[in-house]
Amino acid sequence: MKKASRIVPDDLQEVVREAVRGAPGITKTGLAKRLPIPFRPFKEEAGRIALDLAAKGNLFKFGPKRTPVYFAHDPLDRLDSLAREHVSEPVPKAQLKARLLEHAPGHKPVFEAWLKRALSNRLLFQHGGKPRESYGREPDVDAILRPVLTSLRTALSKANELGIPRQRFADALLKELGVSPPPADGTPRTGRSAFLSALARLASEESGTALLSVRKLRRRLDLSKEAFDALAVSLAREGVVSLHHHDYPSSLSPSERDELVLDTHGTHYVGIAPRGGT
Repeated sequence: MKKASRIVPDDLQEVVREAVRGAPGITKTGLAKRLPIPFRPFKEEAGRIALDLAAKGNLFKFGPKRTPVYFAHDPLDRLDSLAREHVSEPVPKAQLKARLLEHAPGHKPVFEAWLKRALSNRLLFQHGGKPRESYGREPDVDAILRPVLTSLRTALSKANELGIPRQRFADALLKELGVSPPPADGTPRTGRSAFLSALARLASEESGTALLSVRKLRRRLDLSKEAFDALAVSLAREGVVSLHHHDYPSSLSPSERDELVLDTHGTHYVGIAPRGGT
C-alpha cells in the first residue's frame, strides 16, 4: 500500500521562529529538541523551514551547511553593541569573550567571526602580539609611537647634555601635534569648566534620573558640536562622566543624530551621567 503523506501543521513556521527567538545560537539538533511535543515528528520539516527563513533574511544563519547555527537577530550587531557598552581598556581575548558571552549566551559560535569584523571595522583594536594580545576600544598608541619614542629618548639624552629643559621639549612636541599647552596657572579650560557646571545643574534638576540627555545638556552650552562631542568623549575617557550609546542611530533623522555625541569610532551616545570626578 502507498504510505500516506503527513500533513505539516500550518503554524510550524511560527513555532520555528519562536524556538530560535527563545534560544539564540540554536543548532538544527537544538531546534528539534525545542519543538513542542506535538511538533517533534516534523523536525526535518522544521530544519528546512529554518533554512528557508534564513535564505529570505527572516533568520540569521552562521556556520557550515551541515551544522548551521540560527539567530533571530543579527548576532554580530548584538556583540558590537555589547562591546561598545562593556569594553574600554584593553582586556585579554579570553576575558573579552567571557564578558560578552555573559550578556549574550549562545553567541559563542560567532565570536571569532565577530572579532575579525570588529577589528576590520575598527570597533576594537589589538594591543600586543600573540599569544598575549588584548583588545580595547582605542588603538595601541604605544606601539604606534614606539619608533618615535626611541628617537625621542636619544634626543632627550642629547638635551640633557646641553641643559635644555624638558618643558621646552614638551612645548615643541605639543606645537607639532597642534595641541595647545594647558594654562600656566593650572586653571581648567573654559569649555571643560562650563561643561561640568552645566552637567551638575542638569543632574541637580533631574535628581531622580540616572542617565541625563545629551540633547538637553547641549542646549545649555554655547559650544560647537565638535567641541561639545570632543569634551564629552574626553571626560568619559578620564572617568569623569559615563556615556550611554544609542542602539539604533540609523533609525534617527540626520538632525536628531546631530544632537547626539559622536566619537571617532562612529558610535553615537544619547545619555550622559556624572561619575563624581571633576
